[in-house]
Amino acid sequence: MSIHLALGVSSRVTDSSPISIACPVCKRSSAPATAKDLHEKLLLFHFIPIFISRPTFVECSCGASLISDLKTSNLIGLEPTFGARYLRQHVSPIFIVLVLGGVVAWMLPVFGAAWMAITWFLVRKMRGWLRTTALVFLILSLILTIFFVVGALFYSNKS
Repeated sequence: MSIHLALGVSSRVTDSSPISIACPVCKRSSAPATAKDLHEKLLLFHFIPIFISRPTFVECSCGASLISDLKTSNLIGLEPTFGARYLRQHVSPIFIVLVLGGVVAWMLPVFGAAWMAITWFLVRKMRGWLRTTALVFLILSLILTIFFVVGALFYSNKS
């Protein structure tokens, strides 16, 4: 997969096994899942490795994408409730960019409210700072939009 003329990405699955987990998203205590060890490389000129990443992704039957601190071979023999302490929800970099872009966008009255409403809708089921930040800036953008609309109506009535 090519990113740019000078950069490339190589990704392959090194191990994949079905396991049973206690999913933090769907709250099932023994959900069927698939654990995958990946080997990803960021390549300069498509052959010089710059960065190598070896994450372990766990995909629950509910569709949740989780990251594990343990490799697939270590997850196979664990009890579902014991293995849950090594799982956390995978956060897409796109969601992070949307929320951080909203930190600036909320100041634009109508556009910022639409941006933050879409962003909050996308991250509403996540836990942590993404959902909290999106909700705070959604409220601020709505307040700013209301003041803008009321001010525009009041100003147009004065003329």
